[in-house]
Amino acid sequence: MVARKNLINVEEQSTVLKAFSRALRREVHVLSQHPDLLWQQLYNNLQWEGLGINTILTVEKNRLTKFDPKIWMHTRSPFSESKSLLRILEGPISWVSSCDWSPDGRWIITGYSDQNLKIWDAAKGEVLYDLEGHESDISTCAFSPDGRRIISGGSDWFIKVWDAKTGRELKTLKGGAISDCAWSPDGHQTVLGCANNTLEIWDIEAGKLLQTLEGHTLGVKACDWSSDGRWLVSGSHDKTLKIWDVRLGAELRTLNGHRDTVSACAFSPNGDQIVSGSHDKTLKIWDAASGHELHTLTGHTGWVEACAFSPDGRRLVSGSADKSLIVWDVETGTQLFVLKGHSSEITTCAYSPDGNRIISGSQDMSLKIWDAQFSEKMQSTEDLKSNISVCAYSPDGSQIATGTDQTLNF
Repeated sequence: MVARKNLINVEEQSTVLKAFSRALRREVHVLSQHPDLLWQQLYNNLQWEGLGINTILTVEKNRLTKFDPKIWMHTRSPFSESKSLLRILEGPISWVSSCDWSPDGRWIITGYSDQNLKIWDAAKGEVLYDLEGHESDISTCAFSPDGRRIISGGSDWFIKVWDAKTGRELKTLKGGAISDCAWSPDGHQTVLGCANNTLEIWDIEAGKLLQTLEGHTLGVKACDWSSDGRWLVSGSHDKTLKIWDVRLGAELRTLNGHRDTVSACAFSPNGDQIVSGSHDKTLKIWDAASGHELHTLTGHTGWVEACAFSPDGRRLVSGSADKSLIVWDVETGTQLFVLKGHSSEITTCAYSPDGNRIISGSQDMSLKIWDAQFSEKMQSTEDLKSNISVCAYSPDGSQIATGTDQTLNF
C-alpha cells in the first residue's frame, strides 16, 4: 500500500483503506488459517469497488499471476452488494441442516444431512463432540434454555436428547417426522412441528408425550412459543396458521389469508403480534389476541422462507427465494430498505440480541452479517442471484452460527 500510494490521491487512499478494512473483517476466518490467500481474498471481495482500489488490485494480480495464475479463483462479481454488508462467513464443512447456540454463547450444535450432529467450541471453531445415532437426515436441533440439554429430530422419526456438556446420548424417543422444534421458555417442554399434520408437546425430562395438537390438514412447517409460554403458533403447508392454548391443548383460532405454504412464523418479543411468511411471496402481521390481520407486506418476488422480529419488536426482516432480505417497519408495514448480496435463495435470517445487526443464510453457502441500522435507499432486487438452513446469534450478540448445504459458518 505505502509503496504504491503515488498511484492514487489522498482521498482515494482513504477510500481504499476503508474498503480493505471491510474486506479483511469479512475474510478473517479464512486468512487466520491461510494467510497465503490474502491477495486472492482481497481481490475476490474488492474487484468491483472502483478505480482506485482496482489500481492496487491489478498491480498485485499481475505480479502474482506470473507465479501461479490459478490463485485467482473468482471473476468479477455479477451482482453488487449492499453497503450495509459487514462480513461474509464461510467454512469448508459438509451440508448443515440445522444449528443453534447454547444460552451462554460458548457452544454451537449443528445437524447434518449425513445423520450426525456436532457440538462446536464457538470461540476456537473446534469440534468438541460428534453425536451419532440418527438414522436419517436431521432437520432440527436446539439447546434447552439452561444449556444443559440438546434435542434433535429429523425424518427418521426419532427424537434424541443429548447431554450438552459431555455429548452423551441421554434418551431416544419415538415421535413423528420432525420439521421444526422449539423449547418452552421455562425449558420444561418442547413442541415439535411434524410432517403428519400435528404438533407434539413433550416433557423431555420424563420422556413423555403430553399432547398431540391436531387441526392442520397438511404437514406443519414452522412453530414458535409465545414469550409467556401460554400460546403456540404453527404454520403449515395447508396455507394456514393456527394459534393454540398450551394449557388447554386446544386450538384458539385459525388465521387464513395466505395463498400458499406458510413457511415461517414467529411471535413478537412481547407476544402481541405474529409474523408469517409464505410461498405466496408475502408476509403478514397479525394481532395475536384477536387473530386480525394487521398488514400484508408485499415486495418479495420469490417465496418467503424466513422472517424474524427485531428485539424491540419495531422492525422485522424477511429472507426470500428472490435472494434478497427486506427490512420492514412493523407499525406501518412499509419497506425500510433492501439488503442484497446473496447469490441464491435465502433460507434463514435473524436479528442480533442488541438489534444492531442482521444475519442471513443462503443456498449460496454463505452467511452474511449486515448493519441493521443502515439507512440506505431502496435497492432493486432484479440483479440478485436466486445452502444455509438455519442461523442464530449468540445471546451476547458477538457470535453467529449458521448451517448451509455444505457449510458451517460462525
